[in-house]
Amino acid sequence: MLAGGLTAKGEVHIDAGATRALLSGKSLLAAGAVRIEGKFKRGDLVAICGPDGKPVARGLSEYSAADATKIIGHRSNALATILGYAPRAALVHRNHMALV
Repeated sequence: MLAGGLTAKGEVHIDAGATRALLSGKSLLAAGAVRIEGKFKRGDLVAICGPDGKPVARGLSEYSAADATKIIGHRSNALATILGYAPRAALVHRNHMALV
């Protein structure tokens, strides 16, 4: 279902390092994201697009678009300070993601 069928509510654009990490089975961390598009909430399906703009994966977002926009490009240890609450481990966890 994640790889197709459902309509993505937004897009998370990522850098080349994050693309390599996803292709090797890792979760998407905020540090690898460069841009957020669309309006989505936690649990919504998002498309994850590589540096060329083409989809690399689809997954369930651990953050709303508003919170994701605040934390993109930041390391995990800075997220609690930025958001004001204990952050989740990843923008999109590998267990809730499918490569396309």
